Amino acid sequence: MDVALCESSWFTDAWNNDGEDSRGLWQINVQQGAHPDLAKWNLFDPMLNAWFAAKIWQASGWGAWLTSARKLGLPVYATPSKQGE
Repeated sequence: MDVALCESSWFTDAWNNDGEDSRGLWQINVQQGAHPDLAKWNLFDPMLNAWFAAKIWQASGWGAWLTSARKLGLPVYATPSKQGE
C-alpha cells in the first residue's frame, strides 16, 4: 500500500503523461514496452487498478515500481517468489 501512496498520493485520477502513460493509484504504465494491453481498461478505477497491480506484482515483483520500491527499501527482484532468497 505504501507503493501506491508513493506513486499517486492516493489520488485515483493520477496520470503521468510526461514521457510515459501511467494511470491511477499504482501508476500502471500502458505505454508500449510496459503494459499496452491494459490501456483499454479504466485504470482510474481503484478496484481495477489494484487488481492489475497485483497481477503485475505477481509477474514482476516490486521492480515494476522501481523508484518507489527503492525509496521504501523493498527488495527488488525479478519475481515475488525470489524475494525470500
